[in-house]
Amino acid sequence: MFKNTLMLAHDGNMGAMTVPSSGSPRSLEPDPPYAGPVMSAHAEVATSTPDRFIRQLVSHLGRKAATGLQPDGTGLITIRDGQCTLTAGEELLVLEATADSDQGLARVQDVVGRHLERFGARAALRVQWTAGPRDA
Repeated sequence: MFKNTLMLAHDGNMGAMTVPSSGSPRSLEPDPPYAGPVMSAHAEVATSTPDRFIRQLVSHLGRKAATGLQPDGTGLITIRDGQCTLTAGEELLVLEATADSDQGLARVQDVVGRHLERFGARAALRVQWTAGPRDA
């Protein structure tokens, strides 16, 4: 009866929906990726090419996680334990991680931070997380 599962972005969250064999979606609301943010951390990474690193992280991590790139260039990476929003600023890449536990937050920080530092090795990028949400 059901043939395909589609990944889609809705209000900044990634989710899945099942498409019946008739071809019309059952639901337009995505499934929640995790229980919801309770814990948060942020990092500001100086780089002259934040957009490039956002695209690279979203593309690479999309092989094992739900990822999305918004029209404004904002990236979203959702793993089982939480999610990270990536935003480009003036000579700055802003990472905002949320999770429903300390352990989940640590995993999101590790996955995103480790990959960004590896991709930015030539530019000597370093990710230093700060607990709590970023002040706008």
